[in-house]
Amino acid sequence: MNEEEIYGIKRREKLSYVKTLIGRYVRDERSYEELSRELEELGYITMVEDYKPEDSVDLKWVKLDHAMERIKKVISEYEHKAAQSDYYCYADLAEALRRIYEKERTACSAYV
Repeated sequence: MNEEEIYGIKRREKLSYVKTLIGRYVRDERSYEELSRELEELGYITMVEDYKPEDSVDLKWVKLDHAMERIKKVISEYEHKAAQSDYYCYADLAEALRRIYEKERTACSAYV
């Protein structure tokens, strides 16, 4: 099964090579387009156009009160980091968590 690409299991050599490629990209030795092309040739997906993180989260198996409190704290932390950083990832994470929070809050109110 390890040899089957459709199962997403990669050989150690391939993972090491991917790590090297990503390192080169981070050090600005490769463009995003070059990195994406090589990763796609290796069978990796590098971008999903319509991905919504909130659709991947299901909090029905956890204590919702605690989870919602934690999400609010993490949103605040990412908003603070976003204000201090030039990286967009913190603002993106805060926005995704806000959508998760709203989705779960709406679902919770529907049960009450």
